[in-house]
Amino acid sequence: MKILLVDEDQSSGTLLTEAFTTNNYVVNLVTDGETALKIARSCPYDLIVLNLFSKSLKLCQLLRLGGYAGSIMMMSQLSEPAAPDECAQSFRLGANDCMTYPYDISEVLDRIYQLLYSPASL
Repeated sequence: MKILLVDEDQSSGTLLTEAFTTNNYVVNLVTDGETALKIARSCPYDLIVLNLFSKSLKLCQLLRLGGYAGSIMMMSQLSEPAAPDECAQSFRLGANDCMTYPYDISEVLDRIYQLLYSPASL
């Protein structure tokens, strides 16, 4: 399965990429929304994981408006708790899942598995 990881923090992006590839996912890491939009339009991905802090909501909406039909997982800031309604906004804008800080990498992997392999997504 192919994942596009959009993370403006290079160190967390590298950590997540390592965790995903260790679990046999093919991962492309980009650090900005503009590049993510270009890549998502030109290459099919099974899942897009957004960890862009305040820009994630807008990017999620742009992906949906642009016709991306795959799964989108939103991740809140790694360094501080999310705003109380961030996940609710994420779902309204088309995200399939939302995780808030703090989170454990094993839970991230479990949720990715559910998004990619649940009967509704197959």
